[in-house]
Amino acid sequence: MPDFLCAALAQLSDRVRDKVARIMTNMSPGLPRLQVAVETYLEASRHTPLLRSLSLHLRSDPHYVEFLRSRVAGFSLMMELELRTLKHPFPAETARLLTAAAMEVGATETLAGKRQPALREAWLRFCETAAQ
Repeated sequence: MPDFLCAALAQLSDRVRDKVARIMTNMSPGLPRLQVAVETYLEASRHTPLLRSLSLHLRSDPHYVEFLRSRVAGFSLMMELELRTLKHPFPAETARLLTAAAMEVGATETLAGKRQPALREAWLRFCETAAQ
């Protein structure tokens, strides 16, 4: 994939990250803020089909796995920090799993072309359980 497509993906994902960060700024740390962040990410991704399409395409190409990991690392770090405020015993590991699950919800919604309410609810319940 040409570098300009990677640059486009980076720019689109940065916009989503910035939107999530703006929303989180006025919220107290903790589980509700984490849930709002993921919901914002999913909605922004759903309304930016190019972002999800490029992400899905790149994740199937071994040459771009590291690029995608670097894009996801910031999202995972945000989750880890929230889990640390909750005094979670395994914040980094749990954040990694929650991030993977959130990305899967986004990928499924992209392929379906619509929101997947049951899958989102399952993610929220998983998040609640994992944050304990």
